[in-house]
Amino acid sequence: MAVQVTTTSIDSLPAEDVFFYHIFPRLEAVDWISLLNTNRAMNSMTSSFLSVNKVLSIDPLSTISPSTLKTLTENATNLRTLSLSRCSWITDELLRSVLRTNSKLCCIDLTDCNGCSEGILQVLTVQCPDISRLILRECKWVVPEALDYMAYHRNLNKQDRTRPATEDILQVMGKGLRTNVKSRAKSKYCGKEQLYLNLRLKTFKPKIKTNLSKMNPHILEVDLSGCEMLTEDDIDHFVTVFQHLQIFRIIIIPT
Repeated sequence: MAVQVTTTSIDSLPAEDVFFYHIFPRLEAVDWISLLNTNRAMNSMTSSFLSVNKVLSIDPLSTISPSTLKTLTENATNLRTLSLSRCSWITDELLRSVLRTNSKLCCIDLTDCNGCSEGILQVLTVQCPDISRLILRECKWVVPEALDYMAYHRNLNKQDRTRPATEDILQVMGKGLRTNVKSRAKSKYCGKEQLYLNLRLKTFKPKIKTNLSKMNPHILEVDLSGCEMLTEDDIDHFVTVFQHLQIFRIIIIPT
């Protein structure tokens, strides 16, 4: 009796049923980069996975660099978890594009990412309203003004939620701008006049829905341990605004 032997090639396996759910999620980011560089078929399959991938965790000791991070995220629009802990090479420019194209992001870990600035929290607050877990351990750039911006979005007047006042936004953004528009108080930084003019003429067009539950971030866990620029008053104000916090970690608060 003849026995018929059949072979199955990797290309014949259903990508979404097998690779997307059982193989690719178990690999590291460096493995995805390697797969992109194998052959045309694997490159296409890996690229398709990265566009719908939900979890991106970068090992700080890996060979992932700014250029390879761009490769991993250039078509990503479905991330829910982003972990960049201790990736000292992360900057606002690199992170900004990722946040703007992944509005469903829920968890982000920027522990010791001191290549960023407080401006990235403004982008995160506006572009990712569903953030529930925010880890900013040892981020020296976390300043009171950054937390105030998050609190501002939480306390917007319900009747004026579709178009926040430019003056309010400029005041919340803090040190780099005029701090009081009506009294024409000026900041001390170089180039403030042109920066102020550019922002004053800019039309603010929120990209998120105006529903109250969508406009405000529903943060359940925050870690601000080692953020040395924050004081007890700053922390008190933050937890007063975000009363639904379930986990809040803070260590070394200067008096």
